[in-house]
Amino acid sequence: STDVAAPQAAMPPPSARSGHPPPRRRGSHRAQLIGLDGAGLLALLGEPGFVRRDAPAQIWRYRSETCSLAFFLYADEDGGDAVVDHVEARGPGPAEASAGIGAEACLERLLAGR
Repeated sequence: STDVAAPQAAMPPPSARSGHPPPRRRGSHRAQLIGLDGAGLLALLGEPGFVRRDAPAQIWRYRSETCSLAFFLYADEDGGDAVVDHVEARGPGPAEASAGIGAEACLERLLAGR
């Protein structure tokens, strides 16, 4: 008979509930940000330059000289802390000029500026 390994459970998204921001790895920041709560964003990027609260969403925006990154947070299914559900990058100009700005590149710029 052949031994078959049991399937491994998927790892949950990183969360600041553990008290630690997600590890920094090139090319994987955006995926690591999904599921992060407000405390995790604060630990990773500091205070946002702009916060908007429109229940059930919160939008936290961070800016560098060349781009801005918006984090859309929503409460989880259990009604707990709001966590990042979506990340959107924009350039410094009008939306048409921002089309080529990627979230990964913008996040790298924000982290480098800390």
